[in-house]
Amino acid sequence: MIDTSQSPFINTLVVKYLIKYSKVVLVAVGLLTIVFGYFSQMLKFDYNVESYFDENDPKLNYYKEHKERFGNDFNFILVGLNAKKIIDHSFLVKVDSISRNLNRLKLITKVQSLSNIKEYVASPLGPPIGISLFHLNDSSKFLSDF
Repeated sequence: MIDTSQSPFINTLVVKYLIKYSKVVLVAVGLLTIVFGYFSQMLKFDYNVESYFDENDPKLNYYKEHKERFGNDFNFILVGLNAKKIIDHSFLVKVDSISRNLNRLKLITKVQSLSNIKEYVASPLGPPIGISLFHLNDSSKFLSDF
């Protein structure tokens, strides 16, 4: 039995009701879980960005023009890695190794990761120059990247 004299929260009407009718509450929660579980199988997700906008929204027209020009944006895979410290030289070297191995696969066209991301800087002689954000080959310079 629960001692209700210790806490003012336990003395509330709701808690007393739950304790008194605990079997009924458990059966009701169980039945609701079964019903919601059954109907969750019929749940469908719409990943179409166009369905979020009104047909007359100018942003939708901009999105359609962008999609027509560059293609859809659903052709990627996101891979997450777990690490204690993200900004760690040995971790980023491993990420770089994984990125290079993935990039060698036949059907992969590009791998973007922390290890190969570049900052583009305007060049006085023409197009922007891509400069690596991290010096993975030189650990003494790596610390100065932050």
